[in-house]
Amino acid sequence: MNPSHLIQDFPDDVERELGGRNLFTYLRDKARELKDKIKEKVKGGSLAPSRCRLGNAFCEGSCHAVGSVTGYCNEDFSDCTCSEEKVSAKQYAVCLKEGICSLCCQKQGFSTGECRGPTGWDCKCVRLEEGEEGEGRNAMFFLCCTV
Repeated sequence: MNPSHLIQDFPDDVERELGGRNLFTYLRDKARELKDKIKEKVKGGSLAPSRCRLGNAFCEGSCHAVGSVTGYCNEDFSDCTCSEEKVSAKQYAVCLKEGICSLCCQKQGFSTGECRGPTGWDCKCVRLEEGEEGEGRNAMFFLCCTV
């Protein structure tokens, strides 16, 4: 048997094995099928767990990351809902990452800063009274006015 004959017949053999389609068409069709399966799984939510399966704090934190005031889990922890209310650009800049509020306040001469208020998105500057140790005891709070 001549080896060069086998090589020449290879494309025809592959096409026969693939039901009359050439290799390129077969691979393109398989890639489309795989893409459609992945899209369906993503749409159905079966590829990633609900943010609530990772806990309320994860749900709320992921909502904060996209600028929502808060987020909460439903009763069976299968879905996380972010609030429609969005934080201002200033609140987002100062309170998204721990420490930025404190730095902002220290720059203005305060001891530290904490994100507080009804939604936790208001940077409050703290000036500890002289002679007091620790945050919280007889501390005075001021709203951080500038970034």
